[in-house]
Amino acid sequence: MSLESRIIEAYERHPFKPGKYEYGTAGFRMKSHLLDSIMFTVGLLACLRSHADNGKASGVMITASHNPIEDNGVKIVNQDGEMLPQEWEKYAIKLANSSNGKELFEAFSEVAKETGNEAILTDKSNPILVYIGKDTRPSSEALSASVIDGIKSLPNAKFFDFGVVTTPQLHWVVWRGNEENVQKTIENYYESTARSFSRLLDPSQKSTSRRQVFVDCANGVGGATMRKLEPHLKLLDITLLNESDLSLLNAGCGAEFVQKSRKFPSNFDKSNGTVISLDGDADRVVISYKKKDGSFGLLDGDKIATLFGKFVAELFTKNKLDCNLGVVQTAYANGASTKYLKSVLNPSNVACVATGVKHLHHKAKDFDVGVYFEANGHGTVTFTREAFKSVQDATQNVSDDSQIRLRSFFDLINPVVGDAICDFLAVEAVLDYYGWDYETWDNELYVDLPSVQTKLKVKDRRVVVTTSDETKVTSPDGFQNKLEKISAAYNKGRSFVRPSGTEDVVRVYAEAETEQEAKSLAQDVLKLVYDDLQGTEQPPTL
Repeated sequence: MSLESRIIEAYERHPFKPGKYEYGTAGFRMKSHLLDSIMFTVGLLACLRSHADNGKASGVMITASHNPIEDNGVKIVNQDGEMLPQEWEKYAIKLANSSNGKELFEAFSEVAKETGNEAILTDKSNPILVYIGKDTRPSSEALSASVIDGIKSLPNAKFFDFGVVTTPQLHWVVWRGNEENVQKTIENYYESTARSFSRLLDPSQKSTSRRQVFVDCANGVGGATMRKLEPHLKLLDITLLNESDLSLLNAGCGAEFVQKSRKFPSNFDKSNGTVISLDGDADRVVISYKKKDGSFGLLDGDKIATLFGKFVAELFTKNKLDCNLGVVQTAYANGASTKYLKSVLNPSNVACVATGVKHLHHKAKDFDVGVYFEANGHGTVTFTREAFKSVQDATQNVSDDSQIRLRSFFDLINPVVGDAICDFLAVEAVLDYYGWDYETWDNELYVDLPSVQTKLKVKDRRVVVTTSDETKVTSPDGFQNKLEKISAAYNKGRSFVRPSGTEDVVRVYAEAETEQEAKSLAQDVLKLVYDDLQGTEQPPTL
């Protein structure tokens, strides 16, 4: 049977549901019943990515992260363990919007030729290997089978199904497996994570005390992962919450809920003090705690980025390592965090980019070592091979605690993607290093300026053009001057506006010294948006 016939026949078992499908930072994500045919095409594209690198494994992760249980999604993991290169997103879209098998084969052939992979269409194809992972959603099993059908339609393609894993675990096995040219297992992930954490927390390996932690698993895949990892973490006394009730996935729990609602997750007794919240696929983490005055405290991605930036900068100095360390933020990062980071690092090493994890990750790689976190808790620390080798060389055959901690931190961090589990373990160890509790951490580095995020419907969002980092409006003329004048009237006032990427809405951010000033500034900015950007609704009263 010809390749064309194989693909057409196999695709007929996965009927296309009419629609216009887009691949973004989160991959394809929608109601699960729409995804069958898309999954088949993703299997084909993952094969193309592997073929392009002479058989190095690519990955396919089936998850919808923090979305409700009726949703699902899929994203392709590149051979370096990172996200699908942005220039390949258009190919994912092209294949996914093929309405029948003939269209799909034609699209697949065009993409293969356009990307220099014509050999995949012949019997001279390169080796092909795809790793597959899925979360615990009820729809994930069938959608995984659809991906596998797509892969199997290519006679030279092989796959390995890792089953239920977190998103970061799949990224890790792709990255480490290709880096070391050996297939890694999820057990390797557990062993590496536990070993690195143990040495980061206790370099002397003599401690018998155990830190108590409560982990909110969002009723997602992180629950099963933490249950398997827990026996390896001898220095932690772990209580798992919201572990495995799929009917309550991300409902009243998880990083997204805690960060946006500023409430403790369900099933957590706040008298216990502190809880670590993962999101549904365990690539985001935030920490909430009860302050001494009884109020709610949130330690978000900004706090984690500054903690890691401070720690790495200090250990680089202590160990005389000359690596270019940078921290990357978006305009949504609290102004107090930016001011603090610029006092710790060279101000030019604190970068600001457009909203979206792909922009943060890309910019972080401009540095030898780059720290980035979104406020929602999604982030990591990237490093070049040369920087990692410098750390290895500086920490070989030594017994100095700071050197062991530095090496162990880099061994623990998952540099290719945000990993909630590795990130929270690193936080626990770094806090122990400083001798801080959570409230001390919250207050020691900086105190957040009160901020407000809101939005307003407008006639046409496209009239608003911003700089690449979204901090300033370049069109319409004169708007930015008015915005800056409004902000300057408030103590520590800062504001920006940006168009939504999906609807005719302008998003507004405002911060100032007091909560009332932040609200008042946001109100003034909303009025400016309404007056100058053709608002179609009256600004809400904040």
